[in-house]
Amino acid sequence: MTIGRHGKITAEQARKLAIAALGETVSPKVAAPRVTTGPILLTGLAVCATCNGGMTLRTGTSKTGGVHRYYTCSTCARKGKTVCKGRSIPMAKLDTLVTTHMNERLFQPERLATILSSLSSRRSEKADSVNARVTTLQREVTDADDKLKRLYRLIEDGMTEMDGVLKDRLNSLKADRDRTKAALERAKSHSSQAIQIDPALLERFGRTMRENLTSVAAGRPFLVVPAAVRSLAADHVVVGWKDTREARRAVQDALPFFHEAKRVTIVEICEKDQIGTARHHADDVVSYLARHRIKAEARIEAQLLGSTGADQIIGLAVDEGADLLVSGAHGHSRLNEWIFGGMTRDLLTSSPICCLMSH
Repeated sequence: MTIGRHGKITAEQARKLAIAALGETVSPKVAAPRVTTGPILLTGLAVCATCNGGMTLRTGTSKTGGVHRYYTCSTCARKGKTVCKGRSIPMAKLDTLVTTHMNERLFQPERLATILSSLSSRRSEKADSVNARVTTLQREVTDADDKLKRLYRLIEDGMTEMDGVLKDRLNSLKADRDRTKAALERAKSHSSQAIQIDPALLERFGRTMRENLTSVAAGRPFLVVPAAVRSLAADHVVVGWKDTREARRAVQDALPFFHEAKRVTIVEICEKDQIGTARHHADDVVSYLARHRIKAEARIEAQLLGSTGADQIIGLAVDEGADLLVSGAHGHSRLNEWIFGGMTRDLLTSSPICCLMSH
């Protein structure tokens, strides 16, 4: 996606940029994104039409004191107009065009129905395979039971004696039957019901997701309440901490909850070689809260192999009986978070407790 002269952008250009954001040009499974973090929505996606340099954030102040934000050519900003004349476009204008088009592409009932139809087909194929496996295992369990019954009948009728060989045979058959039953239970647990596509549910889901994407982009704190939660006491608040602007904003926004809480825990999940730095950052947060007469404790944990930071924070919060989780939203580019995944999306979709997030 390129930004043309005078920062003009057409609907077709916005469409192409949204497609790039959706990963339809280069699959993230094949090639990792060049840029995954940044303070602006279209980090690593928008480029200058003149030099193909990335577009970066530039601010300006009007005569009335208002602050304006623009996407501007980073090459021009770094090397001057002799290399590139530079192009700029108001950030709000481009962000709105792209997010609007993404909403239209992603969360319309027709597209959601297509996605679910594809998922239903794959699930149906998997179900056929699982059902065949279940049938085979049920037959094996029945055969093992029949063999055991025949042996028991021979013993009861006095046609054979319980010697060492027969005892070993009985134990072997029992072990085979038990293993087959366990495999049968596992196979049954993997079976899934067919997806019922309800047009009304699709419409409601699409509308909710469109509102969520818009509200998250608005820079306001928002509280996510899981369906199973009936009330929020906020007695124990866990902060999922990273030394980012978003996390600092979240701590600031959560101060009213901290004042009412009985316990506040600052948690950071990091690599083993970063534990010292992470502890220093978490202690700074504890000191900051102490100045607000809020007692907090810091807890640093190394990220487990095969686990995400969100999984560990959620697990810790649940184990400790926390009822509110505070976190910064979208430390990565917001489009990357929503489409390709990240801490924010994992918390939104997986947390069984309330989450207060800020951007």
